[in-house]
Amino acid sequence: MGAIVCNTGGTAGESATGVVVTHSWTTANANIALSPGTPTTRSLGTLAYGACKHAYFDAEVALTAVLGDQRKYLLTATATGAAAVSTPSTRYLYNEKLVSQGRNSVNS
Repeated sequence: MGAIVCNTGGTAGESATGVVVTHSWTTANANIALSPGTPTTRSLGTLAYGACKHAYFDAEVALTAVLGDQRKYLLTATATGAAAVSTPSTRYLYNEKLVSQGRNSVNS
């Protein structure tokens, strides 16, 4: 899961300092979790005006998960002196069946 955080607010030329992105689950599902060692926050430091940085969070789906298992999440970015912004609350990680590539063939 990830988000691109951009400094588009404030006064032109003004940097955003103390930029942090926080991951939180908004529903429960024991089969879907952040990977061990993945922190729930990512510090992006300072963003110059007009600059963007990526924040990623690794997740694991348990082998016992069934197709269709899902878990909603929210990513929230904050910066010193700025209002918090979040991804839409409808984002979720979904365990979907892989589509077989066996249907592809070459006839010569």
